[in-house]
Amino acid sequence: MARNATKCVIDGFDFDSLTESRRYLYLKELERCGEISDLKRQIKHELLPAYTVDGRKVRDWNYISDFEYYDELERIYVIEDVKGRPEPIDKYKRKMFEWNNRDGINRREMKFFWICEAPKYHIEDGGPMWVEYELLLKIQMQHKIEEESEMIKLVLYVLFTILEKVGVTTIDQTKKLNETLKGKKP
Repeated sequence: MARNATKCVIDGFDFDSLTESRRYLYLKELERCGEISDLKRQIKHELLPAYTVDGRKVRDWNYISDFEYYDELERIYVIEDVKGRPEPIDKYKRKMFEWNNRDGINRREMKFFWICEAPKYHIEDGGPMWVEYELLLKIQMQHKIEEESEMIKLVLYVLFTILEKVGVTTIDQTKKLNETLKGKKP
C-alpha cells in the first residue's frame, strides 16, 4: 500500500488508495465503451517459487497487479500497477515479472507498466490525466529544463540591465569591470 494513502471500497472491492479507485472507475468506463475488455484486478503472479535450502523453507515471492485487461485498440494484454512513486522493491519485482514474461512482452502480446495520475501535466483540451510513469518522468524533466531555461533568461536579462545602467555595453568593458571587481587593475 502507498504511504499516506486512504483506503476505500467501490463496487465491493477494497482499494489501497483513492488514486487506484479512480483508475478502476476510469477503466470500467473504457470497458463499458468497448475500448478494453476482460478487466480484472489483484491478479497474483509468481515471481519466484517457494524452495528449500539447507533444510530451511523459503516462501514464494509474488507480484499482485492492480489491473489487467485486454486493450481492444492496441490488441494487447495489459498488466498495470497504479503508482505515485515506485518503491525500490517495486523496481525489483518489475524486473522479475518482465524476465518471467519476456517472451510475451517481446512478441508484443502483453505490456506491463506503471500508471500515474498526473493532473498537473494533463493535456489542455481535457485529455487524460493518466500517464505511464516513465513518460511522466520525461515530462517532468522537460518541464524542469524549461523552468531552468526561463530562469537563466531572467538572470541574463537582469545582468545585462545592470551592466547597461553602469555604462558597460561591450565585452571589453565587461572584462574591465570584472577585473575591477576582483581587485585587479584593468
